Amino acid sequence: MKSRNKVYPIPVNRIPQSLTECFRSALNFWQSGSYVAEKGGLHHAVGLWILGIEEFGKYALLKETADRLGNSQGLMEIRERDFKNHVLKSKKGQALLKKWGIDLSAVDIPLTEKTREALWYVKWDESTQEFKRDFSTLERGAMLKVDSFKELMRLAIVKMQQLEQASRISVQ
Repeated sequence: MKSRNKVYPIPVNRIPQSLTECFRSALNFWQSGSYVAEKGGLHHAVGLWILGIEEFGKYALLKETADRLGNSQGLMEIRERDFKNHVLKSKKGQALLKKWGIDLSAVDIPLTEKTREALWYVKWDESTQEFKRDFSTLERGAMLKVDSFKELMRLAIVKMQQLEQASRISVQ
């Protein structure tokens, strides 16, 4: 049985590695989403970009925790439930991007795990007795929303890449 209070002891000096890995993961989600959008799978693209936001949030969670310690050689403790919490990482990712001047609320899509699941997964609707997916978040102005979201995510990827490159320079 897993403990709900499991903690990951992570060396603070691993923050540059977390930046690199979270950047690469967010980049891959953005690239995959862009490809899928070009092929007409707007609903899958949005879901992939939401996962990218969560990677920004994972980095933010780690960086904030490390900054509170103020010791680059110590250990930080990250609760497993926080590290794997989609809602928390999404909020932290969106906050980080907003801090960078990238306001994702402008795309008018709820950028949540619930939205991602509604767009991706087939559900049974008891009232209509049909299988369906919920595309309601993309009903009005889908192409414009998705194009705007893609561009804002591209700007975020560029910003994170700049941080990652600066991090590698300062470590050398």
